[in-house]
Amino acid sequence: FNNLLGPAAFYEMYRGEFSILRVNEQYFQLTQIDDLENRDYKHTMENIHPEDCPRVYDTFLEAQKNQVTGSKCQLRYFKPDGSMIWIELHSFFLREQDEHLYYYGSLRDITQYMVK
Repeated sequence: FNNLLGPAAFYEMYRGEFSILRVNEQYFQLTQIDDLENRDYKHTMENIHPEDCPRVYDTFLEAQKNQVTGSKCQLRYFKPDGSMIWIELHSFFLREQDEHLYYYGSLRDITQYMVK
């Protein structure tokens, strides 16, 4: 998983709630989570700007409908130091099992294109 190009994560949705199951090293670099002893990335969804949360949710649902192409959105993400970056999330639906929905997401820092 760490050999994938660019930041990536596996997500789970259950009863309308998202959690992050696994991320790669590039994800940690993007989000600047640097506590190697206690990487608490499962709560990084809380770092998404509140106004962007519905868009992220809709992107995952859209990815489920468009399983070949997935779905994209842009979101604001707050790093641990309080700074904000813009991220493009491209999500793909993987499978459903026992009411749990699983997704893959690739992320890209697009701050330079969004902030002028």
